Amino acid sequence: IKGGGYRKWYGNDFYVLFYGGTGQRILETPNATLMPRERIDAPKCTWTDIALTFNCRLAPDVAAHDISGHCMYPPEDDIYLVLSYANSSVFGKIIDSLNGTLHFQVGDVAKVPFKYPGDRDRLETLARRAVEICMDDWNGHEVSRDFMSQPVLSASTGEGFAASVPVSYTH
Repeated sequence: IKGGGYRKWYGNDFYVLFYGGTGQRILETPNATLMPRERIDAPKCTWTDIALTFNCRLAPDVAAHDISGHCMYPPEDDIYLVLSYANSSVFGKIIDSLNGTLHFQVGDVAKVPFKYPGDRDRLETLARRAVEICMDDWNGHEVSRDFMSQPVLSASTGEGFAASVPVSYTH
């Protein structure tokens, strides 16, 4: 996870890290360090370091991050609740008042008090739905590793463009 442009809920996972089982190849790179394996596998929320407006995303199941793509590691049972709060206008106002720059560091996010208002189940349900919608949108982009086809091409038949148009190749 290396940050990326403004994107809430899900996405901006462009890079694949060649870990190589032990991470030895990474360690051979000057100034490189490895995250603990349990952090790579842990559920996490991520955001971009430099942004005009704070925006938070659910990170992929297995993901490492660098200095530009910060992460927080809420308990798994709270991840959608934390994500809903991090993407709220209340959170945005608080973090803007605590941080006068365009850099949203881990320490800045940690200073924001966490108290969720209202119905926990409803907030989690809405956050899960927002992630699903953004995941579908992200996977409609060719840069997504889960890309299958352009949504506009599969909308008319429900099967995708390739299923409805025969293709033949000539030499």
